[in-house]
Amino acid sequence: MEEASSQNQLVGSGGVSSPAGVANRQNLEEAPNQRLQYSIPGILHFIQHEWARFEMERSQWELERAELQDIVEESF
Repeated sequence: MEEASSQNQLVGSGGVSSPAGVANRQNLEEAPNQRLQYSIPGILHFIQHEWARFEMERSQWELERAELQDIVEESF
């Protein structure tokens, strides 16, 4: 159960998410001497999240491309 809670995400400004193993900018400003805390589960979670997001965006781009190609073909 502790491992799952360590993988929760922090959402920063602009909706950009980062794994819980990474300190955000506000925490760094409050404690400048504090070191960034990375954990293997946090890093893996971030990589998996980014890969899934990349694959989703790619499939959306491919769908949009196919739709635009259909529109272009219909106009000729």
